[in-house]
Parts: sequence; C-alpha cells; structure tokens
Amino acid sequence: MIRPILCEGKHDCWFLDEVVQVECSIDPLCIHKDLGEFQKCYRSDYHFFECSCIILSDNGHELMDKYVPAIMDFFGTKELNLHYIVLKDADYSDPAHLLTTYSESMSRLLQTKRRRDISIEHDPADHTISMVSDRDDRFSFHFHFIFIPQSLEKAIVEKSLEMYRSLTRGGTAIVSEDHHKALNDIACHQGFHDKEALIRHAVRERWFRDEDWYRELIRRMTSRI
Repeated sequence: MIRPILCEGKHDCWFLDEVVQVECSIDPLCIHKDLGEFQKCYRSDYHFFECSCIILSDNGHELMDKYVPAIMDFFGTKELNLHYIVLKDADYSDPAHLLTTYSESMSRLLQTKRRRDISIEHDPADHTISMVSDRDDRFSFHFHFIFIPQSLEKAIVEKSLEMYRSLTRGGTAIVSEDHHKALNDIACHQGFHDKEALIRHAVRERWFRDEDWYRELIRRMTSRI
C-alpha cells in the first residue's frame, strides 16, 4: 500500500495518478473534490487498507483550510500510525515558513476543538507535521509535505518550452502567460488530445526525474516508515 496522497486540484491529481502507475505499477483510487467519498473509504477498513493508493485532490487552496482539518477529525478513531503525503505548490514561498504557518494553524484547530490530549510536532528538516497522542503511541498522523518550488502548472510549462523549441519565436514563448491556459496552448500546439494528455506525457517521459521535489515524492511514496 502506498501512503494516501493529498494534492491541490485536478492537474495535480492527473499528474500523481500517472506517477503512481509509472513508478509503482499501481492503479490508484483518485477522489476529486469529494471529501465524503474519502471519508467513506476511511471508515471502511476494506477500502482504506486494501486499496493500493488513494489520491484526494481539492479545488486548489482548500487543501489546508478544509481537507486537512477534516482528516484531523479522524484522529483516534482507529488504532494506527498513519502517514500522508501532501503535494503542495510553494509559489516561490519559503517551505520553512509555510510549514510553520500550517503547524500553527493545526495547533489552533486542536485548541478550538478542545483536543488537549494531542500534540502537534513540527519537523522542518523533514518537512513533516505530526499529530501525536499524548496518551497512546498507537495513534499518530504524519503529514509529509513535498513542495514544488513554483507550481506544477508552471513547472510543466517551463519544461515544455525546453522540450519543444517550436513553442518559442525569437526567444519569446508563443503560449499564454497564464500557466493554466498555457497548458491548453501547448497541448493544442503539440498535438495532444488535451492538457491531461500533456501532463501524463510529462510523467511517462520522466521530465522531472532530476528534480529534487520529484525524487523526494518517489521516496516518500515507497517508504515503509
């Protein structure tokens, strides 16, 4: 079983779906914008523990505001030490600052819910935030963050401009400056069916195999601890 993966948006979901298939030869269960479906899987031991991998994507910035808090509510309902992978766009922000912000937000949430028997542990070197029971070490949640320095969309656009010289004229890109729209422009220009096909192609061709964040993603996916 690969750790459950949380991500931002449909583009990330397509990307991760292909990564899991290519790198691990596994067909994951992808759930987009349906927290109820994820909760149903979690409550079912069969679905949650027998499914090879679950990918939950949101609609962008709701990941830390809505989805992680909802997952935190599961804490203590099952005796397990559970690890999550969180793929997040850094948008050129300092990952250490982002982790501190997320850790403080999770701590405030626990105080609001009066869960005083749980501690939030923040490991900036490992990019991990953990929820740990103060009473029973059989209960813990660990969120392992993988930060893409810019955004997945921008990373794919930049790689596309490297791979396809016809996308530039006189040193200037002929695609939209909006990276979401640029994915459509590139897909159309290069003969892909749509931007999903382009994103999946980038994974199959291993465009990011030399990127630190991609290598860390694979390491986290295949780690046993």
